Amino acid sequence: MRPASTMPGDDHSKHFRRELLNYHHLEGNIRIRPVIATGDKRPASIVLGDHYSKQFRGELINRHHHEGNIKLLNDKLAYDWSVGDITTESFPKVDMLLRLTCRDMKSANIEDAIEDQLLPTDVNKKDKETFFHFIRRYQSRILLVLDGLDELPKNLFKEFLPLIKGRVFPLTYLIITARHEAGMKVRRHCDALFEILGYTKEDADSYIKKYFSCHDKSRLAGKLIRAIDIDSQLRELTANALNTALLCLVFEDTGGRLPYNKTMLYCELVDCVLRRYCSKKEIPLDDKRPIEIYADQLNQLGKLALEALLKDQLAFTLGELKSQSNEFLELGFLSREASASKIKPKPTYAFIHKTFQEFFAAFHLALELVTADRDQTALLTQLSPVNKYWQVWKFLITIAAGKSDNTAIFVVSRLCTSFRNLKHRKRVKRWYRKQPSESSDSEDDSKDDSEGYSEDDSKDDSEGYSEDDSKGDPYAEEEDKSCRGVFSRLFTDYDDEVCEDIKHEYDWRLPSAETNEVSFLEETIDTIAQCEQRNNKLSSCQIKMASTLARCFPMDKVIVKRSYYLHTRDEIIVDISYNRATLDSQFPLVFSEYLKGNYKLKELVWDRDALQTSRFLTPLHLTTDQFITLLAPALQANHTVTHLNMREVGVGDVEAKALGKILQSNHTLTHLCLAVNEITPIGVEALADALRSNKILEDLNIGDNVIGDKGAEALGKVLQSNQTLTHLCLADNKITPIGVKALAEALKSNEILENLNIGNNDIGDEGAKALGKVLQSNHTLTHLYIAYNRITHIGVEALAEALRSNKILENLNIGNNYIGDKGAEAISQVLESNRTLRELNVDIRAHAFCPPHRQIGDQGVRAIAHALRYNSSLTHLSICGKTLSDLSFAALGEALQSNCSLTHLYLRGFETSLVRHHLIDGLSLETFSKALQSRGTQMTHLDLGNLSISSSCVIPLAKALSVNGTLKRLDLSNNEIDCPGAVTLAQALNTNQSLIQLRLGNNKIGDVGAKEFVEVLQCNKTLMFLGLMNNRMTKSGQDLFKVLSGRLESDSLYFCSSGLNWIRS
Repeated sequence: MRPASTMPGDDHSKHFRRELLNYHHLEGNIRIRPVIATGDKRPASIVLGDHYSKQFRGELINRHHHEGNIKLLNDKLAYDWSVGDITTESFPKVDMLLRLTCRDMKSANIEDAIEDQLLPTDVNKKDKETFFHFIRRYQSRILLVLDGLDELPKNLFKEFLPLIKGRVFPLTYLIITARHEAGMKVRRHCDALFEILGYTKEDADSYIKKYFSCHDKSRLAGKLIRAIDIDSQLRELTANALNTALLCLVFEDTGGRLPYNKTMLYCELVDCVLRRYCSKKEIPLDDKRPIEIYADQLNQLGKLALEALLKDQLAFTLGELKSQSNEFLELGFLSREASASKIKPKPTYAFIHKTFQEFFAAFHLALELVTADRDQTALLTQLSPVNKYWQVWKFLITIAAGKSDNTAIFVVSRLCTSFRNLKHRKRVKRWYRKQPSESSDSEDDSKDDSEGYSEDDSKDDSEGYSEDDSKGDPYAEEEDKSCRGVFSRLFTDYDDEVCEDIKHEYDWRLPSAETNEVSFLEETIDTIAQCEQRNNKLSSCQIKMASTLARCFPMDKVIVKRSYYLHTRDEIIVDISYNRATLDSQFPLVFSEYLKGNYKLKELVWDRDALQTSRFLTPLHLTTDQFITLLAPALQANHTVTHLNMREVGVGDVEAKALGKILQSNHTLTHLCLAVNEITPIGVEALADALRSNKILEDLNIGDNVIGDKGAEALGKVLQSNQTLTHLCLADNKITPIGVKALAEALKSNEILENLNIGNNDIGDEGAKALGKVLQSNHTLTHLYIAYNRITHIGVEALAEALRSNKILENLNIGNNYIGDKGAEAISQVLESNRTLRELNVDIRAHAFCPPHRQIGDQGVRAIAHALRYNSSLTHLSICGKTLSDLSFAALGEALQSNCSLTHLYLRGFETSLVRHHLIDGLSLETFSKALQSRGTQMTHLDLGNLSISSSCVIPLAKALSVNGTLKRLDLSNNEIDCPGAVTLAQALNTNQSLIQLRLGNNKIGDVGAKEFVEVLQCNKTLMFLGLMNNRMTKSGQDLFKVLSGRLESDSLYFCSSGLNWIRS
């Protein structure tokens, strides 16, 4: 919105032109705080200055209804401005303040709205023209207040955007008030964002203390506060002052007992309001509950509530009552509002709070399901999408459970069906051992193309993608991103692993269930658990509902969690935190019933009883260290769990000792991941002792802890006798040559370990020499990862010497060390004769300021290229770095023309270079073109990103693509390719029938190139992913892709995206 407040402390003393006030329907008294500034300006204090905001706090603290608060805020603003009570230091100097109610707007023409709502009905034409002439000419002297953007008719929203964006009345100050969901749609067009704070914990506790201060049982105040503190749901209810007052009243009347769910609380509240109405009208109740006596009137009110809710409205007019009785208007649940229109005034009624509207809507639906003859399925189909109407569903389930078992079961089944109809694209988060920077993708590119197509993932994505059910809704485009209702804090999508370009050292993975499905499951189980009072057993209705949920919503991967946002990198990690109230409630009982009926269950986060008896559970992923001691007995008795993942959950020595005891008696656990924790040598010694007797563990990951040399020595002693451990990861553990020598000594007698990862330590040349000696005699180690270890050419020469006689090592990663040309030459000499090495990584990307003599230069790369002429075993080669020159590139191209084994080649340039140079010319790419056209080529993955390749250099590469039949993935991101180069590549796809992925993010491709790709892709049926993120495409160019079937993704981090990704359905 465009307000214009000068922020105290702003040296430039500039007014914001657009300002947005967000508010939530649960809030009580009003406080205003700055949230974010979306332009160059940054709010430093509160919206209207310290003096003005203090007045708000004092005068509005007792207001309960949220909408009333915001309207009173606007009234207060208008009044204070009119009497000159707002200083110019904290408010723009304006001559006219115009407040408009969005709900009553008939068109997007702002002048028509002003005439309809503000001008007298008898104003003459000349005065009206003079008035509007002043508004148009002196825009900077006008403050326009738009009240309740969330209630603007949907058909006007798009037409209204030009005003909000500043394209209409650009100099006019504008303030917009909106609920959070609607505010998210326009916040990027505003200069500042402010939030009205609600009824806080301190406010609720203070009220409770005052309420019971004069009571004969004043101790009830402390008892109630303690009860609320240990129950997150009760604490959530106290975010509204009305609920807090009711809690006090009920707590007092019952001598210290509270309603066991939110539905009961609102039933009590409705009874309270109706009793007051009956007392006022002197109507006897005869010991009957008021909610039963007035069921018909409340049903009519609920019908109106549902109709308004489906229209995203909180209010309705008398004209909408039709022939219905209007007795319920006087019951006390509605507030009368004056019509905003002066020309055609209409009496308007609004619900005193949105939660009341949702309760009455559910009340109406429950009665209809029990008594009406209409189609029950159609009745509940209206409540879609589920996340938007989740509060109605929660009320409905608990109300239905009190009326009929069959009705409750039907509601649960329809809820599952409605959620399935959301058609979320199924995604799988793959959990694997963290390894330092072993991907060929740059940081920027991974952000752009993070959701490409992968053959391995195609099965996981079998449900595919479909457009949102709200297609055609003017809000749909923005609503899909911001208006996710109650589940917005729970629903989180994880990105797929698009392209596993280099085989990870750790092949074992734990796919997690899709987060939004898990959150839906948890919330539904929690709602069923609340249908009855807390005790040690479930009612028959709850058991039937849980069984129905299991039948209608079975999952093979279940993760039940209380969720919080933890922003790290580009994803959102969801953690678990159970409070005491949850564990003491019926939630575990309902969850157990769900597990009994879930025929697909294969993965589970927790449940001790199910863990002991499950016959199918194999992977177990714990997301907090607190559960390992609780689950220890269950894991010792379990006979199915094979994979235990406790990555990054704060495991220390105490938990490591508990795991050690488990390993001593467990006979099924084969994979244990403890990476990214806080284990010291003390904890490792406990694990090592357990491994002496354990005869089953095969994979142990203790990467990124602090075990040091002592921990390595403890494990080394165990390896001398252990006969089961095949994979060991000790990466990033502060291990020096001392620790490595202990491990090397163990490997002399160990005949079982196949995969050893000690990357990102400090083993140096001495450690490399120790490992080199072992490789000369060891006959089991196939994978060795020693990247990031300060190894120079001296250490590499020792390793190379060992590889002359070693006939077993298949994967060697010595990337990001200091090996230089001498080290590369030593490796190349081995490659000419070695016939077992399959994968080699000699990346140098991480050392931007490494001395030149320690980097691989032209001499080293040409030596490796020469070796490729004779090597017939190497399939993966990564030489990513800034030193790859035109001569080196040409030498590799020539070598590949005769090489018939290499399938994966990564030559990505240095990602963080501040200055780009044209390292590769057309002649060099001509050699690669010939290699790709050669009859014996096996190349499937080629990464040429960040090499400053221009469009002229792309021509020979495109020529090769037109005839190549092996290449599946080509990465040309972060280069200098513009439209002519894109057109050439696109035309090559007319005949290419093998390429699956083409990444062109961060280039200079415009609409002409986009058009060519669209035309070609209508015929090409093999390309599954095209990455064009961050190019120079306009909105029109991006819209061209809409004719293609598939999914389009733009970068949501930027307001004006300059590219997109296309993924075939």
